[in-house]
Amino acid sequence: MAEEWKKKSLRLKDRHGWKSRPGYAIIAIDRGAIRFDYPDGWDVSADSGQVNVRDHPEPDDNCVLAVSQMHLPRALADQVPIRELVFGSIQNDDRDILERKEIVVAAREDGVELAYSEIRHMDPKEKRPAVSRLAVARGEGVYCLITFDLWAEDVPKYDPVWEEALRSLTLGLYIKDPTVGPLGS
Repeated sequence: MAEEWKKKSLRLKDRHGWKSRPGYAIIAIDRGAIRFDYPDGWDVSADSGQVNVRDHPEPDDNCVLAVSQMHLPRALADQVPIRELVFGSIQNDDRDILERKEIVVAAREDGVELAYSEIRHMDPKEKRPAVSRLAVARGEGVYCLITFDLWAEDVPKYDPVWEEALRSLTLGLYIKDPTVGPLGS
């Protein structure tokens, strides 16, 4: 059974406690199970169990940051090194691979474990180099998959989007009332 996603914008109450860097907005998925920042004004949509954040609405977009919550058996998933979750996701990629970057693993002070990698490939439709980044994060019993697809020549322009999404990512901070934010929970 496919999950139903609903986009809902809420008016925040005074002293709500939500914080993002200037020029960024906040996405909270599943009442705060997953939370991250994205550039203010970007197009947000839901599709097939994931949230998509694009620089412009389709079909005029140049990149897409997609985030989904992974529902894994905790006992099994906690035993698998997070690096292996990324490795398993990228190893069997059947695109025309030009370059495969090393997997980076980070354990943050807030308890979030994160691993990510990057593949450069030739886009078969556009016949130009593209970059696909993939990250798996886990913390507080929540697992998420983050992908970022963009054109190779746009990497310098959109690198800060990827970096801020990973930097601001929080997991398992469930919010009772999203209009009050984390201070009211």
